[in-house]
Amino acid sequence: MLKNTDIAEIINNNFRDISSVNLSELSLAVASPSRKAIEHRYFQMDCIHGNDNKKFFLKNILEESEQLLQFEKISKNYKNIDLEETANLFSVLNKEKLIILDYLEDYKTTNLKQLRDKDTITKILNFKKKLSKLKKLDNSENVFSNIEKYINYIDNKKLPKFHKFKFFTNSFYLIKKKLEDIDKDLVPCHVDNSASNFMINKNNDIKIIDLDFCSDNDPLSDLGSFVAEVCLFKNEINPIIEEYYGVYKQNLANRCFIYSILDDLKWAIYNFIYSKISKRGHIEFMKYSNWRFLSCNQKLLSYDIGQIMENI
Repeated sequence: MLKNTDIAEIINNNFRDISSVNLSELSLAVASPSRKAIEHRYFQMDCIHGNDNKKFFLKNILEESEQLLQFEKISKNYKNIDLEETANLFSVLNKEKLIILDYLEDYKTTNLKQLRDKDTITKILNFKKKLSKLKKLDNSENVFSNIEKYINYIDNKKLPKFHKFKFFTNSFYLIKKKLEDIDKDLVPCHVDNSASNFMINKNNDIKIIDLDFCSDNDPLSDLGSFVAEVCLFKNEINPIIEEYYGVYKQNLANRCFIYSILDDLKWAIYNFIYSKISKRGHIEFMKYSNWRFLSCNQKLLSYDIGQIMENI
């Protein structure tokens, strides 16, 4: 793991127009229902850039994360997605696995109340529509391939099985068989819809961060991930479908809901794995994992999933 002084020296050696580098690691490791436990390290970098005082945001992809994520795919997302609603990319250092972004001054992460605000939801959905119109990305992983990758990782690494392993995996393969082969248009999607990935300022302007998982995907999968975060009840999905598509259709809402179940399961397994492999014991990966397993379990047992899948 790189020390702060190592990173500062790397920055000085790579950029002639940057000097007086001062790094402070950001403490973003608290897991909560609206914040998943972080898999990387983050820094605020104060420096002189040219003749100006400047702040940057640094993301350092750790080796333990490389077991589940590939820096090459992550960095390409930041290079390929250039929208005003995201933080501007300054540079990528491949060898050191560093991504350097403009620091979002005067922005803070949203809380669930802010994220559920109608105007905020509209702005986020407008961003998703703009993103979907960009050229194709280099990553086409989806919720099915990710969940299967995580299940296989647990088997290959001989990690202990999570609670109710057969129930969750059998439910997954049942849904996969029904949903995966449905015709769908694949477009660039954000996918990672944790409340902490939406930044807001005092004027209620929204910035979207964390492009690591962006991929060419079914937009309903992205919406499913979003409603898993913001919707407390199934019928709250309906206005989101109408806002995004301009018309409400029950089959689209049903598909979105099923994707929200898969999103719960994906992040539950993902953080379960980190709880077993991460060397950073102070991060509560298991707490977030349990929250998402609980949400997934509640949806699977509280609704007639078979009937819902009949109209998708």
